Amino acid sequence: MSNLARGGTIIAIIALAMVGTFVGFGLGGAGGSDADAGDRYGVTIDFNETVTNADMTEVRDLLRAYDADVDLMVLERFPPQGSAIVETADAGFCTAIVAELEAKSYVSSASCEPWTPAGDGGDEPVSTSNAG
Repeated sequence: MSNLARGGTIIAIIALAMVGTFVGFGLGGAGGSDADAGDRYGVTIDFNETVTNADMTEVRDLLRAYDADVDLMVLERFPPQGSAIVETADAGFCTAIVAELEAKSYVSSASCEPWTPAGDGGDEPVSTSNAG
């Protein structure tokens, strides 16, 4: 294999590694609990350059204190970004979780807001017909 071909292969591998891919941390249902435990909130965490896998596990465990079935999804980029849908009956959840996350040295910022699914929860068929 020529040096040019090797260089192209390395660039392709790096490009694939940089593509935004979501990875779930831990076990449990995607998107939080199925039980009617309360309202759902979307939490987004912007990690900084010092974050480690152990730190992301710590954040997942912090979120699981509110919702035992939550999954922390991490966008594989650098620095990574995490997101989760947390179901909790705690009315002060957003204020508390943002303050707790932003106090971590490996978090640049965090946000939390009420979460509502897009549409009615079902997939709408896509029509390519121009017929009216």
